Amino acid sequence: MRRSRSPLILIRSVVGMLMALMLLGTVGLAPGTAAPVREQAPSGAASVTSPFADVPTSHDFSEEISWLAQTGVSTGWSGPENTSLFRPYQPVLRDQMAAFLYRMAGSPAFEAPATSPFADVPISHGFYEEISWLAQAGISNGWTRSDGTKMFRPYQPVLRDQMAAFLYRMAGSPAFEAPAISPFADIPTSHGFYEEISWLAATGVSTGWSGPERTRLFGPYRPVLRDQMAAFLYRIDPLLPGRDAPTTEIVNSGDSAYAIRADGTVWAWGRNDFGQLGNGATTDSSVPVQVAGLSDVENLETNISATYALRTDGTVWAWGGVMTDSSVPVQMAGLSEIQSLATNTSTAYALRADGTVWAWGANSFGQLGDGTTTDSSAPVQVTGLSDVRSIAADHFTAYALRADGTVWAWGRNNFGQLGNGTTTNSSVPVQVDGLSDVEDLRPARDSAYALTTDGAVWAWGGNYAGQLGNGARADSSVPVQVTGLSDVESLETEHTSAYALTTDGRVWAWGSNAYGQLGSGTTAPLSSVPVQVSGLSAVRSIETNGFSAYAITADGTLRAWGHNVSGELGNGTTANSSLPVQVAGLSEVQSVEVHHYGSAYALTADGTLWAWGGNHYGQLGNGTRTDSSVPVRVSRLNG
Repeated sequence: MRRSRSPLILIRSVVGMLMALMLLGTVGLAPGTAAPVREQAPSGAASVTSPFADVPTSHDFSEEISWLAQTGVSTGWSGPENTSLFRPYQPVLRDQMAAFLYRMAGSPAFEAPATSPFADVPISHGFYEEISWLAQAGISNGWTRSDGTKMFRPYQPVLRDQMAAFLYRMAGSPAFEAPAISPFADIPTSHGFYEEISWLAATGVSTGWSGPERTRLFGPYRPVLRDQMAAFLYRIDPLLPGRDAPTTEIVNSGDSAYAIRADGTVWAWGRNDFGQLGNGATTDSSVPVQVAGLSDVENLETNISATYALRTDGTVWAWGGVMTDSSVPVQMAGLSEIQSLATNTSTAYALRADGTVWAWGANSFGQLGDGTTTDSSAPVQVTGLSDVRSIAADHFTAYALRADGTVWAWGRNNFGQLGNGTTTNSSVPVQVDGLSDVEDLRPARDSAYALTTDGAVWAWGGNYAGQLGNGARADSSVPVQVTGLSDVESLETEHTSAYALTTDGRVWAWGSNAYGQLGSGTTAPLSSVPVQVSGLSAVRSIETNGFSAYAITADGTLRAWGHNVSGELGNGTTANSSLPVQVAGLSEVQSVEVHHYGSAYALTADGTLWAWGGNHYGQLGNGTRTDSSVPVRVSRLNG
């Protein structure tokens, strides 16, 4: 449990354990019956080692119990020698059930009422917020006494028929026609929760036990044990509202990952030491958890300071990191009518509908653009910019593309990345020299790139790895044209490598090549002019993390090349490749998202999300922390 245990709760725990021991002969299995039938668990649910000292991996529900821990639904109790205990055979009490269901719902933002909805649940109760939420959501109505007051009976065990009602309501009370003949011999059609129990059977959430003469038994008046509860919650998770909404966008910050779903909710997984998962905790999660209280989200941006969400109403919400110091989303004051967001290392930017740009965060190089080098936790207006069409940022420099096709830049300029002919930082926007008719901007660490309407590419800034693509190695503080490129349709850049997709479906690359990331069949350290990526045609889109690169082809397959120590090429090996290889097992790929820390994600046409590569923090989202050199399906996000 997430809160410290009071003496009263400890007494309850002991009593609960004694109850469990007394009930084992009648609750766990009916005399003479077989063990519960278990459905096959989805791939990615298993855990190599159990998170609880009292739940061996041989336990019938070890996968489900491990999943409960990984999702943060149950934290258990502290055991001897820094272990955790789950107490699988202890009955679930009603107040504990409230906490489980609240966390299953993503710990939604909820302001508990000043007056308790139940006479026997004081506002000082350890799970008062969760129990109040259960009442407000209509999941539990409690009991009404003769004097009109309501009782919750928090310390009573949850019976199995009550659990059926809780779960049915948790799933939104879906339309369901109960069968004329009961699926369980001990549940007559007249039972008060017959519809709910039948629904549990029809969906496979409960299989019950084998009874005499090939019947099935449900055991409606038996207390639900904690291991059984884990199985129920694991099986019902895909049936909860929003779980079947397809993913529409993915964002990868390196150690954490995010998915925007079709219903506008945001789900996150991976590293969480700064609260970057937005679920009110600071515990890593190897499966997606819902970011608390967010809906109608249309765009996400992340940096080392925080994660930012843009909602359809034009407001911006932030969580995690040093700039927000919040493990749940909080609204950014002073921002409205926002159209798009951008971030660099520790600064964020917002473009308003009126064409102005606003910034907040670190400012040591003048990257806020307000004429100072003073950090600001509140948005400040970037000086002198209007009619801005799009914004971009990388490292400590920011860029704005105006409606007239000109480019403006501010912040760090040690390599000439501001493009104004100097190497002096600027705390106000300056115009990039000689550029017009620009239709896209792509900054990359110490350099920047512009795609013009005639299909040409221009670059400026650092050139120590040949990343300007002009055949030289000297930095340039003004734009130079990338050699030999025409009819460019799109650009992707990261670190010191750059890629161009031309209208004929071919890919060209230049810059760093130590891992074969240029895809030309060599590992020569660099190329200062574009080289064609070998063996690729009919490419639809490209993506890079600077050390590996990816191409989606017209047939929906995904190709990758470059760095592969964590298996981020997805071809079943950990060997680098200087030529494109096919990512295993994926088809109908719609988009790909990668990060230079070695994890990759692909969204397929059916709205499902796949991940591969590094997984130290659980950022693959499949319930493990084991790297994978082939795509695995991200759990809980069902297309």
